[in-house]
Amino acid sequence: MCRDLAKDPRFKPWRAEALKRGYGSALALPLLAAPANLGVMSIYSAQPQAFDDSEVQLLEQLSRDLSFGILSLRGRADRAELTRQVLDISEREQRRLGQDLHDGVGQSIIGIGYLISAVQQNLVRKNVHEAAELDQIKQMVGTTVQQAHDLARGLFLEELRRGGIPDALQELARRTQDMFGMVCDFRIETPVRLADANLASQVYRIAQEAVNNAVKHSKAPMIHICLAQRSGRIILTVRDTGVGFTPQAGSAGGMGQRIMKYRADLIGASLKVESACGKGTTVTCALPRKPGNKGRESLGNAPSIPGPLGLRSHKEIPL
Repeated sequence: MCRDLAKDPRFKPWRAEALKRGYGSALALPLLAAPANLGVMSIYSAQPQAFDDSEVQLLEQLSRDLSFGILSLRGRADRAELTRQVLDISEREQRRLGQDLHDGVGQSIIGIGYLISAVQQNLVRKNVHEAAELDQIKQMVGTTVQQAHDLARGLFLEELRRGGIPDALQELARRTQDMFGMVCDFRIETPVRLADANLASQVYRIAQEAVNNAVKHSKAPMIHICLAQRSGRIILTVRDTGVGFTPQAGSAGGMGQRIMKYRADLIGASLKVESACGKGTTVTCALPRKPGNKGRESLGNAPSIPGPLGLRSHKEIPL
């Protein structure tokens, strides 16, 4: 602390610049963190002897609070980056599983179907009565092949790469209806195109998670998926007509809701889940007007001058 900048000999190297700005006294408080400190908070006053002991104690507490806040924000950014990496790994694993399911399991089941057909033809030639019963087995194998194919397509997202987000959501609705025997429709109010592949993939996965939650928990006869563009924002809505839940019951949120929230945060979108007993559940994801990742913030843009007591000061502290 320099109580009088005009007289304190320690401040001589910076005195001219400080007096030019009208500063009379200065206080420098470190922003402490391990393993390396974050920086210095420099406070200047136009009056000499401006800082008494009680004010210094208050400002020291402020510097500790600032240090804690900056570390918390950095920790939040680190957790967001970790979440992004986990979701990226999950996305790659789903693509691998989809490919394996299509090329491995699916092809094996098709091979089983061919063997059943060969056995059936052999039994028919021998006039064996049980040959007719193999028709039912062949139909079951065919249904299983189709289900494996549909599941692989859902994991592999080929529609998203081929026709964009509308085609992918349309296929999601068709596959859900075919696999679970419930009405699931897709409606697009206005033409929507997401050129960013990561953005489109996250939006699709949010829709997929919302639909899966509705299938597992809602007991709904109908699920509606809607994509629209309003006031420059792209809006995804997934609504079911199921049993719903009370705010108290859904306040903690399940893993599905947390994953949707993580995905929305990664693309700077807002996510809202609304529900009531007997009135179904609506999941709404609204993308920002200019989609993209959230930028890093900084503190302060005050003019930088040399700090007191030989400490360097900075214009801003990256969070």
